[in-house]
Amino acid sequence: MPNRSTTQRGGSLDIACLIGLACALLSASCAPIGAIGHALSDGIHQPVYTPIDQLTLVFVQVHPEAEPVLGGPMHRERIAANVTFHLKHQRKITDFVSPLRVHELATRMGSRYHEQPPAVATIGREVGARQVIIVDVLSATLRDTPGMIEPKAEVRVTVIEVNPYRRLFPVHESAAEDHRLQPPGHLVNTNMPRVYDSSPDFEQLNRIAAMLASQVGRDAARLFFRWDEKRPGPVVREQ
Repeated sequence: MPNRSTTQRGGSLDIACLIGLACALLSASCAPIGAIGHALSDGIHQPVYTPIDQLTLVFVQVHPEAEPVLGGPMHRERIAANVTFHLKHQRKITDFVSPLRVHELATRMGSRYHEQPPAVATIGREVGARQVIIVDVLSATLRDTPGMIEPKAEVRVTVIEVNPYRRLFPVHESAAEDHRLQPPGHLVNTNMPRVYDSSPDFEQLNRIAAMLASQVGRDAARLFFRWDEKRPGPVVREQ
């Protein structure tokens, strides 16, 4: 995240900017959000994959390019919470492993967990999951144009079965015998509306990053169920 601004700004300006962003989100909610499904002419998106309803871990990985914006643990948890909420709400997957189990595993392994993290499939087995939904955050930015807040992120979503290891989505049948030949995860782009603000402060940018994390989780979950652009649905803002 950018450094804390040395300029003191009135709280009313921050509130006005956030209200503007929220209003822009509402007005833009009917627009397609990235490559997250097959849209019909009436704005209905069909699922690109139907997940197996079994004990599932949602595992969020953040690449270095996205670390400054979405690398914090709260943002990772927010992404996972939104994936979990929407898949439960749509009755696609009913049972999820608590993220606390992953924290407990990391605590048991100590420095080894961070120095040489185990494979995601191994983490899934260790916490008792049957499958893992992996959300790989490739990039995330809040500001590309001077004077504008333009929150956006690019992620890839993969689903694996952990015991034995098997790629479930996306998958090429021709590569079934060698997982190294499988395609990368399914690409999802999240683009929030632009809002003018010449010098947002640290707290304001952190709140917008939290909103972006919520949208990323919702958009990742939308791969797995039918949804209507006219009824975008809620996002989880607090854990």
